[in-house]
Amino acid sequence: MKTTAKLSFMMFVEWFIWGAWFVPLWLWLSKSGFSAGEIGWSYACTAIAAIL
Repeated sequence: MKTTAKLSFMMFVEWFIWGAWFVPLWLWLSKSGFSAGEIGWSYACTAIAAIL
């Protein structure tokens, strides 16, 4: 398998996993009793953690 195909597959899987949990996270956190501000901070912290 070529390197380009491997990297393409890896990127697809990475973005698929992000989309699979990132979208429903808001619903789960709101049902768990978190406020909108706290949920916003949860999403912001994932971006900050990616930089670190």
